[in-house]
Amino acid sequence: MKAEIEKAIKSKTLFPKIICFLLGKINLSNRMLQALQVRYKNYSYLKKKYGKYIEKIDYPEDCKKKNSRDIWICWLQGEENAPELVKACIGSVRKYMSDYNIRIITFENMENYIRFPQYILEKWHNRIISNTLMSDLIRTELLVQYGGLWLDATVLLTAPVPEYVFEKKLFMYTHSYPDDVTMVFNNWLIYSDGNSRLLRVTRDLLYEYWKQENVVREYFMWHLFMTMATEKYPGDAVQINYVTDELPETLARIIFRPYEKKFWKSLTSMTSVHKLSNKFCVPDDIRQSYFEKVISKEL
Repeated sequence: MKAEIEKAIKSKTLFPKIICFLLGKINLSNRMLQALQVRYKNYSYLKKKYGKYIEKIDYPEDCKKKNSRDIWICWLQGEENAPELVKACIGSVRKYMSDYNIRIITFENMENYIRFPQYILEKWHNRIISNTLMSDLIRTELLVQYGGLWLDATVLLTAPVPEYVFEKKLFMYTHSYPDDVTMVFNNWLIYSDGNSRLLRVTRDLLYEYWKQENVVREYFMWHLFMTMATEKYPGDAVQINYVTDELPETLARIIFRPYEKKFWKSLTSMTSVHKLSNKFCVPDDIRQSYFEKVISKEL
């Protein structure tokens, strides 16, 4: 509890969290609603402070198509040092997307592709910017410069990536919680032709934030800034194929349940993309579970 309070003070979110906690105590707010209320407070702050930064900039439309045959995956410590789940996921990408250039971004090769402002690098090295938040910057910069398909290292494929991902200039899965107006799109799979206007706006907002701030106000900051980008250019957002993240996130919700062949066949007939996590609390007994099947590369 003490650590959580100290974290909230540091990130300047203590007051809205106290309000949400008190609302919960008098049965005016459940846990999910409390999280939404805190996020909306954070979004309001970010929009008020940084929205005016992009108001004065007129971003040109998406430029000509760049190389879109690259698949970008980031595991900074190197694939050989990744957990078994991550290795299985990367292996599935190699299996089903073998006709693409699969590039694994690491500490060692990152600068071969992209460069960041010095203040970003300094805050990263000083752990003000975590590796997780840095990966948000990495994916955005890569896709702006080169285009291609970004996949989180915890995305498992059970067939090639669906064609609807590649049909338009930009694709992201739509966030499946309509009550959360602060988050429109997810960023664990992004396809871009390159120079996407929405990605450029999001990148510039992230850079401006880290130029001014030394605390993480919101874990989903990328998503909130992307929402601000879609509000500036709504015509770009409506061009993205509407596919929610519900089916791709189903496996993660049942990962430790006993494997059922019939259900698995049904699920994989509806989606070939499955977003997992390297932060699962793995139980002692994983025998015959979906998790065991994944890490043993049987799925």
